[in-house]
Amino acid sequence: MTRRKPSPVAESAAQRFAARIRPHDFYLEMISAIPDVNVFIKDVNSRWMMCDDGFVAMLGCRTKDEVIGRTDADFFPPHVSEVFLAGDRQVMRTGVPLLNHYEMVLKDDFTLEWYVTHKFPLRDEAGRIIGVAGINARAGCVDTPVLGNPQLNRALEHIRAHYGEKIGVETLASAAGMSLRSFERHFQNALGCTSVTYLRRVRINAVCRAIVSTARSLSQISLSCGYSDQSHMTREFRKLVGVTPREYRRRARR
Repeated sequence: MTRRKPSPVAESAAQRFAARIRPHDFYLEMISAIPDVNVFIKDVNSRWMMCDDGFVAMLGCRTKDEVIGRTDADFFPPHVSEVFLAGDRQVMRTGVPLLNHYEMVLKDDFTLEWYVTHKFPLRDEAGRIIGVAGINARAGCVDTPVLGNPQLNRALEHIRAHYGEKIGVETLASAAGMSLRSFERHFQNALGCTSVTYLRRVRINAVCRAIVSTARSLSQISLSCGYSDQSHMTREFRKLVGVTPREYRRRARR
């Protein structure tokens, strides 16, 4: 079958038709009808400008007014928000979509979930990048491997089961059945960070969960989450979360 060239008349008609659609954010309602899928739009400063109701609920808010104009840094601790913001900057700098990017989200109820995110550059009529449009879909709780790569899933499972112990990159590569170089490359491509950085985040998130959901002392938590002592945990926690574990517990209880 001969492939025909797009009709200029048809293309023009489609553009005119699209311009008539009201409201312009109609597609937000359409996507929000899909279970566990959320959509958002950010400006060049990574401030949310549009989002659906599911995204609002994911952030623990009741109305869009509580979200519009704010950034990830207003809702997540630094070690989480910086991952999201770095993805925004990458898309706006390169103009290349960021697809199938797996992220851990610490929700407002202090539970942890996987979300797979797709981000696309937004351009104005002159072709200049003016923001980011994104879709994220709930992929399951953090304790469940979700990647499409079974080898990396084995490494993630090893981290999940042994994050309270000493784990080296060589051990993770062996669990995945991959060479060290191949493992690090595939891990970085799939999760947007090194396995060492990912392990640090898993441990910090485990600390967050233990602080909120148990009455264990900070010293006990530090040893169970893979730290040499409470001081080590406190240094890492403050570096990534921005406050001490003691202050975090106080805020969560409040």
